[in-house]
Amino acid sequence: LDIRELWKIELGDKPLGAVSEAETDVLYHTEMPDHPLVKQNIINHEDYFNSGVLLMNLPVLREANEIIDEGIKFVGENNCGLPDQDILNYCFSKNYIRLPIKFDAFSNVETALTNNAEPGKKIFHYVSNFLRLDCDSKLNKLFFEYFAKTPWFNAEIFGNLDKSIRQLYVDQKNFAIQVSKFMSGKKRIFFVEKNSIDAVKNIFGVESGEKIISENDSNSMKNLIKSMKNNGGGGVLNTHLSLLRTLRKYIPILLKTDLPPEKIL
Repeated sequence: LDIRELWKIELGDKPLGAVSEAETDVLYHTEMPDHPLVKQNIINHEDYFNSGVLLMNLPVLREANEIIDEGIKFVGENNCGLPDQDILNYCFSKNYIRLPIKFDAFSNVETALTNNAEPGKKIFHYVSNFLRLDCDSKLNKLFFEYFAKTPWFNAEIFGNLDKSIRQLYVDQKNFAIQVSKFMSGKKRIFFVEKNSIDAVKNIFGVESGEKIISENDSNSMKNLIKSMKNNGGGGVLNTHLSLLRTLRKYIPILLKTDLPPEKIL
């Protein structure tokens, strides 16, 4: 994408231009009912924008000190997950130019929607941890092609990469040791979908004495809980003690469950 396309957009007296969060994150965006800005009726969820790519009207923003201070205060007093983005939305979500999605396309969403096709002419937003060294992903490859042209692509980057890989190896080794200690002498209980039981047996090598509970059958879960209560002798305290005794013998492995709590309990 030629960045001049973005640069030519006129903002008039608007403080900034941005792409709405609902458009950038079409796979995961919700109506945000628990977000403090929405919960306190400060903004409408459909007006909430993503701050990954901003076209900013600096003269207007320099005059917005008072509202920006209010936004900083609000975010400081409430549990907002994205401080900079939430401050900007507090201040300007009702007064910004909506930019086309091509100016802030989430890399993970683009990959999913296009099935890893050749990237189009867009500004790609590499969100969170979705950027990997895997260059089978065309968007990852595109990032590194441009990164290689920057001053930050130097010998130091390879040294840091080496340190990260070595540390990852150490962390995984220590984790494996801890898991081995934890699993020692214990059996496993698998909670799986009914149609996956055979696959789980083959993949995990389920042994005699290890339990498999189908998540499709809520009665199986109820029977297990009832059995634990009976073994403990009844009562809340004894139920907890019997659960702890069970966990000393068994390791629960929850592979997938969509059962709501009321169906389980």
